[in-house]
Amino acid sequence: MNCIHEGIFPTQFYEKTASILTGTGGTKLIVNYKVSDVHICNDQYYYYKTHLILVKDLSSSLILGTPFITKLYPFMVHDDGIRTNIFGKEIIFKFCEPPLYSTINVLNYKTQQTKYLINEINNVRITNQLNDNNIQNKITSLKLKFKKKKCLKQYIVKSPYINFFNEKDIPSKSKVIHMNSKLENLINKKLIRPSKSPWSCSAFYVMNAAELERGSPRLVINYKPLIKVLEWIRYPIPNKRNLLKKSLMIQKYFQRFWQIQLLEDKYKTGFNVSFGHFEWNVMPF
Repeated sequence: MNCIHEGIFPTQFYEKTASILTGTGGTKLIVNYKVSDVHICNDQYYYYKTHLILVKDLSSSLILGTPFITKLYPFMVHDDGIRTNIFGKEIIFKFCEPPLYSTINVLNYKTQQTKYLINEINNVRITNQLNDNNIQNKITSLKLKFKKKKCLKQYIVKSPYINFFNEKDIPSKSKVIHMNSKLENLINKKLIRPSKSPWSCSAFYVMNAAELERGSPRLVINYKPLIKVLEWIRYPIPNKRNLLKKSLMIQKYFQRFWQIQLLEDKYKTGFNVSFGHFEWNVMPF
């Protein structure tokens, strides 16, 4: 807009206006009036008719904007000002202040433009390759194979607890009763307790030669999954030697791991059998 500071023109030429102006920072300027019939001259024989907006808080006395510049077409911008030609005579509107120059890193600009063109060429090349009939046929065949193999309702069912579980290993009724009595014995001795731990390793009873000689099966807990998950921890379960060193009692009185208490790591010792989920209160044997 063409703007002039309010107060330069006599008030008799003021006209009410609803125009709204904002500064470069987004602040709203105070505008109430305008002057609609203004002649801007740079020569005694030539003038340009335009209008001006009166602004109270204008930083400059006069700003000629786009409505005035369009009346000079065609024009050329030079270092000293704007030049136009009327009826073979050159007219100059000089700048109030010298122009500001800024240097452009042409090499950096050209390098960025080259990278952009290379990326665009690669994208066009990939698009052309994807539109090829052979590629489209391969994509279609892969989609069909995926639908046949992965999208059908073929549920995977595995035996419980451990991989390669065999139905022959399912304990008989008598074995379950014996296992239950052994676990109840451990619970009564407060060596284990029922658990709600997110950790759970499979447990089972074995009957090898030593167990046959002893006359009772031996409880085995497969802690390999626990070790695999917690391999980044040096000791997933506290080291027994360290616990013995820290003990206040004489070491010779310790005859088995069950006498070494576990504190914050109890939840890691969780194990499951066919009828319950338990964890150790003491070091597992």
